[in-house]
Amino acid sequence: MSYLLFNYDMAIPNIASGMDFYRMNIVGEILRKTEESLFSYELLGVPKPAETTTGLFKSLSILREHQAHGHVYFHVSPPISAAKFMDVSSRKLSALNPNSRVPAEVVKNIAYAIIDSHKEHTVFMPINLIAVLVNERIHSHPGNPYTFDTLLQDYCWLKKLITQSLGASVYPAPENLEEDHIRRSEKDEIKESLFTHRNLLGFDSNGLLIIHGSHREIKSNKTIRVKGHTLDDRTMSIAVPTINLAIYVNPIFAIFTKLSIAVLSINSNNLSQGKWDKSMDELSDQEIMKECQKRTEVLLFQAESFINHPYTLSLDLYTSTVVSLTSFGALTPVEGKPRVYNPDKPKLSSIISDLEKIMSQRSPGNYVDLAQTYFHLENTLQAKL
Repeated sequence: MSYLLFNYDMAIPNIASGMDFYRMNIVGEILRKTEESLFSYELLGVPKPAETTTGLFKSLSILREHQAHGHVYFHVSPPISAAKFMDVSSRKLSALNPNSRVPAEVVKNIAYAIIDSHKEHTVFMPINLIAVLVNERIHSHPGNPYTFDTLLQDYCWLKKLITQSLGASVYPAPENLEEDHIRRSEKDEIKESLFTHRNLLGFDSNGLLIIHGSHREIKSNKTIRVKGHTLDDRTMSIAVPTINLAIYVNPIFAIFTKLSIAVLSINSNNLSQGKWDKSMDELSDQEIMKECQKRTEVLLFQAESFINHPYTLSLDLYTSTVVSLTSFGALTPVEGKPRVYNPDKPKLSSIISDLEKIMSQRSPGNYVDLAQTYFHLENTLQAKL
């Protein structure tokens, strides 16, 4: 990023970095295959071990593997002028007093413009499309994993849909190529992507695409202080590889947001009545996360539950949900008690009813039920956390 900014004669912005990086004596970079699985553990509440120079050198063997580290592409979008978001009086005040605060509404509008620009100019990689398809396959075609040919067919369809109908960018671009060349190119895209991410996805001996389980039973002499509820190993063995996959699914969700809202808005199924648990009154955000994760783990393994995706165990999901509910007015911070909230039960019941309506339309597949079909779980090694 610093190199790109220098090339464009742009000022380097202030950068906030984790304190772990300061302890690395030589290089402050972590290779992809090392922050991926550990990031999934962090989302589930398990703290990552401190990053060290020794750990970096142990992972250098990855650099010697052909096509092991994939590609990175930068797409620099047109500059966004903050001036056009401010009226004349605000601009005069800012010019006369550099320490004056920009109005909150202006900051919010600029933030939305940045996010929209980010969505518009994101270049999706083949692994993003593959991850979306695998996730959808598990739900819509339970017990029927992809073969290479069926994956190729759906990959070509999805790539055409998001590039031609939704205006998204996928590398490499298929413009000005004949149809047979496009198909061969996309076949190579899939092969290269699956090779690079072979620790996550691959074909078994029957030619079926499966998810490689990366969880190991954690054994440590040190007490591990998890941020949320302590999940058992059965849950972790499914949740860790699923969240690894979701990390590649999430970026592409942005282009489906408006379509999804439109589809849901024209569906007229009756709503069910949601209920709010009285034991959840006036809880801190830490208690909310722990209790939600605890209840979610139980519901995940119940046959008739609406909870059917292990990503619902992610602590980040709970944090962003609390922020959204607070913004909507469904949760209210308790005065004098930082990070403690009171629920607005009618608003929460309405939200729960809407969510139940959405979930009633879901496909039948379930990550937990299909673990034996789609997952290849390895239990021979143990994580050193």
